[in-house]
Amino acid sequence: MRYQSKGFTLIELLAVISILAILMLLAAGSVTGIIGGASKKAFVIDAEGIVENAQLAYTNEVLSGNQVGNHFCMSLEWLKKHYMDKVSASYKGSVEIQISGNKATYKLWLSNGKYRFGDGATGAAYPDLGDPTEDATDASVNCGGTCSTGCTLLNS
Repeated sequence: MRYQSKGFTLIELLAVISILAILMLLAAGSVTGIIGGASKKAFVIDAEGIVENAQLAYTNEVLSGNQVGNHFCMSLEWLKKHYMDKVSASYKGSVEIQISGNKATYKLWLSNGKYRFGDGATGAAYPDLGDPTEDATDASVNCGGTCSTGCTLLNS
């Protein structure tokens, strides 16, 4: 009677395991890229939401008589305290609102430890924020230090 094998040889098993390992490495690289792109997109969406909340805060402050003027800098801490409660604790930054006639311009400085909008005195213009810079620099200096004479700083 001949012996019949009902299994795989060690070489066959090692070949299958090697192929699976290579496929897993390729898949892991793709997933890492997808996750990185998603976190960048989430940062952009959060940034847009922060500016939109600053617009609403400005309107509310002016209509309620709390603030008057045409140049404001709102720190993210102030916005969190008075108008927003669901912003990541890692976010630091501010929004500048400048009114000229009946047109408003908005600039954003925002960082989360990985991405950043606004550089020094140059904030990212809203609504065309563009892509954030991959930069861990803290954006907590209010409006890039541009809020001086004639600018109302809302900070606490």
